[in-house]
Amino acid sequence: MTLDRLAGDPAAVANRADGLSHSAKRIQEAAEALFALSFAGTGDALDTITEKSDELADKVKATHGRYSGTASALSTYAVELQAAHNKANDAIDSFNNGARYAGNAEDEMRELKRKRDNIEDADPNDARLTQIDDDMRDLAGMRDNYERQQHDAEAKRAEAQHDLDEAAERAIKSIDSAMSSTNDGFWDHVGDFFANIGEALAAIAKWIGEVLKTIIEAILIAILAVVALLIVIVLLAALLTWIIMVAPLLAIIGTLLLLSFLIPGLESWRTILLAVLIGVAIPLVGGLLIWRVLSDITAPDPTVTPLKETDLSTQEQRDARDDARDIPGLYSLQDYMEAEGLTDSMGKDETGVVDIRKVVGPDGVERWVVTLPSTQDWLIEHGDTGATNDLDSNLALMLTPAQQTQYERAVLEAMRQAGIGDDPVMLVGFSQGGIMAGHLAANRSTEFNFDAVLVYGAPIDAMNIPESTRVLSIQHTGDVVPTLDLTNPKPNTANHVTVQVDANDGTIGVGSHSNDKYHDTAAYSPELQQYQDYFSDFSGTVVDQQQYTWHE
Repeated sequence: MTLDRLAGDPAAVANRADGLSHSAKRIQEAAEALFALSFAGTGDALDTITEKSDELADKVKATHGRYSGTASALSTYAVELQAAHNKANDAIDSFNNGARYAGNAEDEMRELKRKRDNIEDADPNDARLTQIDDDMRDLAGMRDNYERQQHDAEAKRAEAQHDLDEAAERAIKSIDSAMSSTNDGFWDHVGDFFANIGEALAAIAKWIGEVLKTIIEAILIAILAVVALLIVIVLLAALLTWIIMVAPLLAIIGTLLLLSFLIPGLESWRTILLAVLIGVAIPLVGGLLIWRVLSDITAPDPTVTPLKETDLSTQEQRDARDDARDIPGLYSLQDYMEAEGLTDSMGKDETGVVDIRKVVGPDGVERWVVTLPSTQDWLIEHGDTGATNDLDSNLALMLTPAQQTQYERAVLEAMRQAGIGDDPVMLVGFSQGGIMAGHLAANRSTEFNFDAVLVYGAPIDAMNIPESTRVLSIQHTGDVVPTLDLTNPKPNTANHVTVQVDANDGTIGVGSHSNDKYHDTAAYSPELQQYQDYFSDFSGTVVDQQQYTWHE
């Protein structure tokens, strides 16, 4: 990724301003010469020349105002443009330096990782392993600092663009002001017309216009008042009828929702009952929810194919695909989370991508790790752009778990094509990817052997996941997404653990809901270190990797 230089040439703008200023000076001299000619005239023979000189001098002076005002605006803009360019160039240099040093740190970490693997293979108790681990943590910290430097540089570049835009807007307004203050408009010509046919006619026309305007405004106000009254009456009648009709139903649904909080085992119904309650109380919202859910679960099965480079439209997506294939093994929580982030980056909001790896564990058994993408298409900015991991499937997963979404059908088909069969499977997902992981383990355990689930930032506490499936759910303090199922975490058991932990950088609330922040927490938080080996049987060298794609 690179940052673009700002548009515009400060030197060219300054030269243009100097040219206009020079022209304005010459125009001022011409106007003064014409005024001198007028004042010097004597005698009846020169009256006509004097009159014409006055008129021409006034017009020339008006032109001077336009040139002078425009020159002043451009001069100011040239200075501000240069300042914005300087800020942007500094930001770009800082960004490039951060990218270079972050890349160097990443390369050194890969080399140390390779060295560590060789040493560990030879002697797992080698004392050098501790020093290498310390060096790798230091390098990870350096890389993160340089990545933050890149983020800061991007913000500075955006500030420079904002400064440039505001300077341009001020220049445009100044030039418009210089032009409009000396330019005869349409109404000036109308005024001249009425003046030419006589002041009496102009006064009559003005009186007629004001009288007609007053009458028309009074009629419009009266009509609007009547219409507003009718609308209020109709709405009140409709509201009263609706309340009478749905009040008993709302009472029943509300009672069931309350019972779901009091009776254990009904947790999975809370979100559904709340959505029904809101939908009945506000029909527009209910209709919207039904429409969005039906549009997903009634859609045809997506066509699932092995991912090819031509399926990805941007270099960023292709780089993510290459980086995902360069991961030699899965050994820690942050390794799984890194793979999750790359899966999101491969598909973006254009297409769904699932990453399926076969891993040989310490016991020599082959197991599968399926990485599921999070929400990439919120259907807000550009409409439905093609990814099935969108808002629709979010709603369907939470409100109609018995039905299969496009996203779910595609994932199951990809697993069949990968040839997983009855082998043990670990599901990994962030946010909606975590919802899908918990949903599959809770509802589709007869189709595959879902042995383990790692989710983070996902509301799965209300799902009835079998005790035979090991679950580790990580939730940042204040992250609202894991609470959307209206259910507190279950008490920890040997096979189901929920860890609520502060984000490593101290972020609390919505800002802590990101794959990168969970990755950093897994890498550095002492609370999570004891769970690094929770999925040790799924940790090991990747011996086979397949990626599949599909879209709506």
